[in-house]
Amino acid sequence: MRRIARGGDLAEVLEGIDRALAAGVRVKINMVPLRGHNHEQVLPMLEYCLARGMELRFIELMRMGHLARDPRTFQRQLFGMAEILATISEHYAFATAPRRWRGFASSPRERWRTSRPSASPAM
Repeated sequence: MRRIARGGDLAEVLEGIDRALAAGVRVKINMVPLRGHNHEQVLPMLEYCLARGMELRFIELMRMGHLARDPRTFQRQLFGMAEILATISEHYAFATAPRRWRGFASSPRERWRTSRPSASPAM
């Protein structure tokens, strides 16, 4: 976490998440999977969120800043949606969520429901 976020304390973040959940706050977690940095955490992060009834939102790496200037770095780090879904499908069945779950302006482009409906990934 410190390498990607350039700081922070993971224990403090996890404690804050637990406190928010205990207070009844609907928590959504964003993850940008990066090849060679955290892509192997896609499944553990999904399982963490499923166990707590939280929505996990996967965000694809965007070509901006230094990544726009160096397409090779972008391609090396990109762990795209197809790879994310393939990783999840090795362990979970999932399907596109019904339209009623995708109608809000702040909603992700695609939403999926896993075979464990307590929480679902969104992309």
